[in-house]
Parts: sequence; structure tokens; C-alpha cells
Amino acid sequence: MHAAGKPSSPLYRRRWPDGRAMSSSSSSSSSDTIRLLPAHANILASVQEARAAWRGRRDAAAAAQGFLRIVQEVPSLLRELEVELGESLGAYANELYQEGAMPTALWLMDNATRSMPSSKILAYEQGCLFFRARQYLPALDAFQRALRIDPGYFAALDALENIKNLSLDRWHFRMLNDLNRNTTYQLALRRVLLEETIRLGRAPKVMDIGTGTGLLAYLAIEAGAGKVIACETNPVLCAVASDLLCTKEDRVQILNQSSYDIQLDGPVDVVVTELVDSGLLGEHVLPVLRHARKHMLRPGGRVIPHAAVVYARVIESTEVRRRSRLLKVDGVKSSWWGGRDSGCEELSEGGRNSKSSSDGSTNKNNDENKNSLPNVRVDETYTCESLTTLQHRCLTEAVAVIEIPLSHPPARANDASDASLTEDINLEVIADGQADAVAMWFDLILLPSDVEADRCAFSTDPERKGNGWDQGIYFLHASHVVRRGQRCRLRVAVIQDQLSFKLVDGDTIQSSSQSSSPSSTSVPVEVGEMDMSHLNDTHHIQAYRQALYILTSRVEKDRQPITAVVEWSGNYSVLGFVAASVPTLQSAPVTIVTGNEDSAAALRTWGQQGLDTPLCSVHVISSIDDKTGSKLMKLLPQALFFPPDQNSERAAPPSHHVLVIHDLVECSGWLRQGAIQEARLLQSVLNASTATTTASLLPVAVSVFVQGLEAPALLRQNRLEPENLLGFPAGRLLDGLGVRKFQGLDLNNTVEHRPVTAITRAFRVDMRSLIGTSRQCEEEKKDLKEVVARSRVELPVTVAAPGATLHAVSFWFSLHLTTPRTDGGNKNDDGVTFNTGPTGPGQEETSYRQGAILVGAISIVAGQLIELEVVWSVSRGIDMVVLGIV
Repeated sequence: MHAAGKPSSPLYRRRWPDGRAMSSSSSSSSSDTIRLLPAHANILASVQEARAAWRGRRDAAAAAQGFLRIVQEVPSLLRELEVELGESLGAYANELYQEGAMPTALWLMDNATRSMPSSKILAYEQGCLFFRARQYLPALDAFQRALRIDPGYFAALDALENIKNLSLDRWHFRMLNDLNRNTTYQLALRRVLLEETIRLGRAPKVMDIGTGTGLLAYLAIEAGAGKVIACETNPVLCAVASDLLCTKEDRVQILNQSSYDIQLDGPVDVVVTELVDSGLLGEHVLPVLRHARKHMLRPGGRVIPHAAVVYARVIESTEVRRRSRLLKVDGVKSSWWGGRDSGCEELSEGGRNSKSSSDGSTNKNNDENKNSLPNVRVDETYTCESLTTLQHRCLTEAVAVIEIPLSHPPARANDASDASLTEDINLEVIADGQADAVAMWFDLILLPSDVEADRCAFSTDPERKGNGWDQGIYFLHASHVVRRGQRCRLRVAVIQDQLSFKLVDGDTIQSSSQSSSPSSTSVPVEVGEMDMSHLNDTHHIQAYRQALYILTSRVEKDRQPITAVVEWSGNYSVLGFVAASVPTLQSAPVTIVTGNEDSAAALRTWGQQGLDTPLCSVHVISSIDDKTGSKLMKLLPQALFFPPDQNSERAAPPSHHVLVIHDLVECSGWLRQGAIQEARLLQSVLNASTATTTASLLPVAVSVFVQGLEAPALLRQNRLEPENLLGFPAGRLLDGLGVRKFQGLDLNNTVEHRPVTAITRAFRVDMRSLIGTSRQCEEEKKDLKEVVARSRVELPVTVAAPGATLHAVSFWFSLHLTTPRTDGGNKNDDGVTFNTGPTGPGQEETSYRQGAILVGAISIVAGQLIELEVVWSVSRGIDMVVLGIV
């Protein structure tokens, strides 16, 4: 990118943005190599000077200018200095951006990349700068340019994947491929615009609210609109729509604004939108259309869509139950809530049970709350999920429950007492069960008409062929048991412009999931669905608890007791509480490091309400305030090595044995972002201690498993079918926004994917080698590797049916929490392992899902071997590529 009015000449490119001239000397000879540096003492001195400026990131501006001058004078040095040049130049450009000098930063990076077009790092840094400048399509091009230079460049691959995910949610592909939905909107727009053209005697003016990729704006122009104003708040989607509609820019205006903020030069004749989600009202379509009708639409103007008819049924789903409310499992002491396990059965070395000792101390607060649950609830009233893949049982038939006008939205109702849209529906129960949720879908009626065929309606019914929509799953927070043959009453209302479902009849019970009331009447802590599911994952927490018993038993036998515990596993992880409840750790303070202040406050509250505080100290630290880690570098040593002691003024011990707990895997199936960097930062704190410090790690090792899948559903979320687009040129750009990495797969559900190869372990990684635990590594300043592990594996094809296709390779993890012990050469136990993969028949499901890498569509037959390279890198997590089939 060149500044306006500036020629793109070599002389100009050798000037800094402030006008200072760069060296005009050029290297015409390729003999200026590293071997000749002694003959160029001035160059060698310049390299040393630039490196001194960059050491410790001290002076990015001086380093960037120095490295750039050197490489321009001696191009053959680019290979050696590329990393330092790229990083310092990126840092300098970022400083300019933060100072408000983004045009200068863009100019600087553009000149550097034009001078050195073979540098992948400069292309990558330019992409990062474009992204900060909200120039998303140029950023996409820069990352793709870096990958053309080096197809295996991890940083560019990761950045490209991230910008693709940001550019387009995967459901956009399903929506654009929904031919029935597209043709229904096309027909409605043609009818309305033809009628308005005849009535007005001119081409109508159209407002498209929430245009997304621009499909409805395109259909409006094709249907005869004279002018279309389209708005979109997502800046990436806005850039995509502008690019796709660039050939019609004389008739289409794309605005990166909310419709509330747009000032029109005159009213529009037609408002069209599809500002609805699978739960219907979650995108705030009612207030948006209420505002548009009042401030944008001329009197007598038309609005598309006209109305929605909602259908609903009551379902039972243990998966939804785990994700929607905090459960307390009968017969099992709460895994992390209610204090120390005084007197509980304790699993010791070799699997033998023994009674733990108790000092008999009690805590009044804990006694009062031991049968209570913390005050926590899920932060949404519903989720969007396909009923074809959600494991559930239907407890009632599906019936139409309410019709909601959209073209003339009702007045906002703030509570049930003044709701104008409310219905009580009697439902016949068709199966015994526990009502967990109301599943709903809708018919979207685009035009008003007494003739059904003229209403231009389409349905989000899960049974509709080619449906690109999920269904809304509305949580029932009170537990209800229903019996076959009974009738229950479902109350449906629109309150605060959102749908509300309430089961007002049936046997409301104190079930196993509601056997305790919340422990506090304070404002509840709101967590996400997957966080709630993780809090309810008894299998996961019990595995860590068992490992803690075994580990502490071993170190006590070795006379190396744990003196401190630190847990760094995620925002709402409760593994620190699990450690605090182990009797043998009662004298070890527990430090929990969490990602933001909200989760830190929640954990502190839960700890005060539920832990036996006289027996241990639990400290919660938030890391969000300081991304550099300097704050943590001060707080962690204080918490670990100088903990407050309520009983004495004793000094810190001369030696420490710190137990470090990490939960490396997210419930989505991916490695937790930043987990390795956190582990390495924590290890640097331990290495910097002046006292003798020993660390025990939990887990001790991680294994990665892979399996080939036939998964056409993943392809449908990644590419467009031209015949479904009605001429809209989306494929030109959107097909390049397909992603390779997917998360949240449920491999226990084989509706949308099936395994086609055997399960194979790719590698096992020792945590000590992963984070670097030796003081020598720290002192020698040895860089820890970006690539954690790499291996080539062969996946045996096992599917017998002809015509099988490999679409993706799934992956999951085994966390080895304790190492196996041997006695006389025979194993007494295989260690404690927690598996995030699919569960076997009869096994309890966990909160974890699996990840997958899309590999295309490869025909396979039984007996073949799929050669695969699997890589675990710090920045990208798990990645893989198919090398061939034999």
C-alpha cells in the first residue's frame, strides 16, 4: 500500500515515513555472504548494533530500522536475519499503531514487503497489521502470501484459520446452501417489489438489516430494487459483502453500522431482514423491526418477514441437564463442593482403600452448606442445536404453540403480567421421563396472505430435507417428572422481546439434580454451557481426586511432602478445590490462577462458602490484568513460598515441593489456548526461587489419539453448492474461507460421522520435557521448542462397506495423571488416566468433545493404510496432514 501521490520507486521505498533517507547503496553482488563479513566490518557492526537494540525488545524502532538497512544493503543476509527483522518490524509497526499512526505503520510494512517479497515473516507481520487496521481481506491475502512462500509456516496457518473463523461462522455455509430458504426469499422479494413498483411508479428503495454476506441485498437488486442500503455490524462480514457486491456498487450501499445508528436521507419502501436465529428471537429482531418501522419505513411500506409460527415439544436429555444447571449426584459426595473429605474412603497406592485420619475440626460455615450447592446458573436461557444429533427422548408430541407478528411487532413486555403474547398449551405426554427442555422450531412466514401457498413460508423443522437450521433448546430449570397419558401445561410468552417457556403442571420434584438449594441468596454466578457441564463432570473430577490420593501417598512415603499446590487450568476450573479437600494436603496452601476477574471472584466466593478454611488456605489470582506475566511473577512466589499462616509467624521452609495441576484440554476437544505458555511461565517462577524447589506435575504426560472419519456434514459447513446460490457469487470468495480445524464433535453420536479407521496413538509427551523443568534450561536461556511433538502414523482402514470416504481425522487426548508403579517387576497399577475421547458402551459420558482436521474427500477401501503426519505445536495445537495411502 502506497501513500497517496507517492511514486512506487526504489528511491522512495528507501525513505522512512518521517522523511529520513535510508542507505541508497545497493548490493549488486551476490558474493556479499556471511563468509565475507570480516571484509565488511561496518555491516557486522550494524548487525551487532541492531541485535543489541532488539535484545529484550528494548528498542523496536532502532532494531527494525537497523535490520532493514542491513538487509537492503546485503540481501543475502535476509535468511539469517529474517526472524529478527520481521519481529522487530512488526513490533515497531504495532507501536506506531498504538500511537495512532496506523497509516505510517501500513506504509512502513508495505515498503518492507515490496523490498523483500520472499520473506514469509514480513508477509505474516503485514497480515497482522492489516488485521489490527480492520482491513480483513488484505490481511487474508497477506497470510495466504506467507503460505505460498512456505506452506508449512505454522504462524500463518494459525492466523489464516483464525481470520476465516472470524470472517464466517460455519452456519453461514449451511444457510447459503439451504435452497428452500433462498428461493422462498427470492419469491417474496420478487412479489413485493413488483407490487411496489406498480403502486409507486418507480423502482422501490430497500433496506436490508443484518445483511451478512449480502445475499438478500443481491436478491433485492435482481428483483428490481432501485437502491439497496444494507447494514452489518460485523466488520469482517461487511467487508465480505462489499467485495461480493462490488459489481453492483452503484445500486448497493454497504454500511458497517447498526440500523439504530443509520441516518437515512429519506424513508425506504421495503425493509427486509433475516435477523433470526434458530431460537427465533435471539438476534433481537423485534426491537430492530420496531425501530425500523418507526424511523426508516415510509407509511404504508412493506416488511419482510411477516410473522413466525412456533412449534414445540418437551424433551428429556441428560446432556442438556448437565449443561443447564448444577447437579449434585446422589450417593457420591460432591466432587469439589462442601469441604475436606474428613473420614472418607481414600484410594491409596495400588488401589487399596484406607481410612484417612481426621483431626475432628469442624467449620460452622461448612456444616451449614454441606448439603447446599453454590449459587450458579447458566448464562443463557436456551441453546441452538440440531435435534437430529442431540441425544434426547421426546416426552410430548410437537404442536404449534404461538404465532409472533414480525412486520408489526407488539409492544415490549417487561414481565409476564403485561405480556400481550402469551399462550397456555395442553400437551399430551407420550412417554415417562424427566422434562429437561423445550425443543422448538418455527415456520417463517414472509408475506401476509389467507392463501397458504402465497405466504412464502419455509420451516426450520429438523425433518425438512436440506434444512440449514438448528433448533432452539430452551432450558427448564425446575425439574419435572411426567407420566405417559398425563397432560401437562406449557406456558409460552414473549417477555423482554425473547421467547419464554415454562412447564406449569406436572410433578415438580426435588430430584437428584435439585436435592439441594443454592447455598447463598446472593447474585448467582453465571457461567457458559460448557463450563456448567464441566462443573458437573464427576468422572473427570474423580479421576483427578484419585490421582491426588495416589500422588500424596507416594510423596509421603518418599518423605517429600507437598508444601504448596498451584492450579492453572481455566476460568472456572475447580481442581484447586479438589486438591484442597484431600486430607493429606491440609497443610499445603492452594493457589488457583484463573483467566479473568469474574471467574476469580466466583471461585473466591465458592471457596468461602464451601471449603473447610481452617484446614487450608486457598488463594485465587486473576491473570487477565497483565498479559506479560510480570504481575504473576510477583504474586505467585508470594503465594507459593511465603503463604500467610493463621497459626504462627513461622518463616518459609528452606525447601519446597510444589504440586502443579494443569487441565490442558478444553471441553471443546482442543488444547486450551495458552496452556503451554502458562506452564512454562509457572516453571520459570519455580526455577527462580532461591530455595531448593521440587515440582510434581499433574498430569505427568499427555497422549494424542487419532481416528479417520467419514463426515460429509463437515464438508457442508465448509463449501458452497453453486446451484443453491441463485446466481449470488458467494463461492468466489467464501470457498476460500473454508476451515480445516473443527471442535465440539461428539464421536459417541454417529449420525453425522462414522469411524472408518482404527484408533491409533500418535505420540505420548512427557510434561517435564514439554515445559522445561530444569534450572539449567533457564540459566542457559535455551529456547523451548515451538513444535512439541511430531510423528508419522499409519491408520488401518477398517470400514468394510464399499464406497467409503475419508473426510476428516479426529483427535483426542489421554491425560496420564500418575505414572504406573512396579513391584518386583510386576505392575500393581497402570496409573490414573483420564480420556477425553468417545466413551465405550455402558461408560459414563464426560463433558469433553473431540476435535477434527478436515482432509478433503479421499476414497478408501478396507485393508489400506493411511499415512499421516501429526504435529503438536505450542501456537497451533494439534495439526495433521495426509501423506498418502498404501
